[in-house]
Amino acid sequence: MVLRPDMLRKAAEPLRSPPPASAPAATPAPVSPAPAQTPLDNPPSVSPAPARPQTPLPPSMPLGAIQVLTGGNAGRSLDLVKSLTTLGKPGVQVAVIARRPHGYFLTHVEGPRYPQVNGMSIELHAHALRDHDIIELAGVKMEFFIKP
Repeated sequence: MVLRPDMLRKAAEPLRSPPPASAPAATPAPVSPAPAQTPLDNPPSVSPAPARPQTPLPPSMPLGAIQVLTGGNAGRSLDLVKSLTTLGKPGVQVAVIARRPHGYFLTHVEGPRYPQVNGMSIELHAHALRDHDIIELAGVKMEFFIKP
C-alpha cells in the first residue's frame, strides 16, 4: 500500500468523538422571517430565443389492421394501434405483430407450430407483413391489410 502525503495528514488528525450523553442538547436559534421581496422597478429585458429551423416530420406510418376470416370471430377487424399486438390462444399457439418504423412484423411466441403467412411457415424469424397477407394462427385465418 502506498501512502500519499494527503493520507498522512488525515491520519494525523485527532478523531472527534460525539459529545457525551450528559451534555445538554443545543437549542436552535429562532428563525426570523425573510424580508419581503419588492418588485423590480425596471425588470431586465428578455430577448426571445432564436428560432430553430423547421425540420419536416417523417410521414407517419399507415395504420395496419387484421380482419378475422374464419372461426368464432369471423368478420371482426382489429386496428393495430399498439406497438405490440398479441394474437392466438395461450398454450396452443401465440404470435405477436410488432409495429416498427419500417412496417409490421409477425413473430412466433408460443406453441409447437409456427404461424403461417400465405401458406408458408414463418419459422423463428420475424416476418414482414404486406398488404393482404393471409395469416393462419391457431386454426384461424386472418387477413392483414393497410388502412387507407
